[in-house]
Amino acid sequence: MQTFRISSAEAGRRLDRYVLKQYPHMPTAFLHKQLRGNGFRLNGTRIHDGSILLRDGDTLSVYITDEQAAAFQDTSQRTATLAVDLEMLPPIIYEDAHIVIFNKPAGMLSQKDSPDAVSLTELGRAYLYAKGLPQTPGFQPGVASRLDRNTCGLVTMGKDLAAQQALSELIRLHGVEKHYHAIVHGIPAWDAWTDLTHVYKKDTKQNLLELHTAGPDEKNLVHSKVRILKSDVASNTSLVEILLITGKSHQIRAQLAFEGYPIVGDPKYGIKGDLKTGQLLLARELVFLQKIEPLSYLYDQHFYADWPEAMKTLPFGQLWEGQLHS
Repeated sequence: MQTFRISSAEAGRRLDRYVLKQYPHMPTAFLHKQLRGNGFRLNGTRIHDGSILLRDGDTLSVYITDEQAAAFQDTSQRTATLAVDLEMLPPIIYEDAHIVIFNKPAGMLSQKDSPDAVSLTELGRAYLYAKGLPQTPGFQPGVASRLDRNTCGLVTMGKDLAAQQALSELIRLHGVEKHYHAIVHGIPAWDAWTDLTHVYKKDTKQNLLELHTAGPDEKNLVHSKVRILKSDVASNTSLVEILLITGKSHQIRAQLAFEGYPIVGDPKYGIKGDLKTGQLLLARELVFLQKIEPLSYLYDQHFYADWPEAMKTLPFGQLWEGQLHS
């Protein structure tokens, strides 16, 4: 949502003309669609009439995303995006006319957290624009779901609005199954798939997910399934597969640590003074379980991320060329 305070200099201007002045590259068809829907509020009241005259001190709320606002305001954003160093582009696992799937490395942001940051979002856009993807007013490619900075693995990006909306809907409906691999301290007794369900609370000051054991009729739950793939008694570590059911930030890291099996190298939930391997958590596999246009052709497709070198060199590296490789 974008909010404007109307000044005395703008008083008396029609709402639709004021909006187009703020967003010179907003298509008029999009403006009219927003007016027919719930795209504008004036002093908290929905407005459907673009000819209404604004008054000094009015508050106008425009319900568009930050990305849409940037695209409507400044077409030079494409030029700025193309200036990103494409040598930083992570490996591409899959690409077609509608989507691209990246294998994000640990240490890379999925989305920028400051104006000067370069994230997978900017790199992905630069790659697609360099290939000739046209810039569409009101839409820029973006990641469909995020991984923590220190988590590596599969991230999807839609190339067009329909694909991006389909990816978002698939995620909302649990139509994409996400499997993770993690190397943890300890040897859990998870020989078969085991449910992990906890109540969570977000500590926004410390950016931590606080958990406690779930009781009956609890709300604010995080849920995943886990199973052990291999253990190494000598190092007291285990390779674990996680099937994510809900998708809260830090969820896997917090749940494994709460159960007593923190991820090796996790700087926030792990063991202080741990191995300098980096956080050994990989978004390993995506499976498309539902058909939603225009991505129905992806139904029952499996996509796999390569293990990072740090995981391959630990006691479970021999598995990479065997049963765990796609």
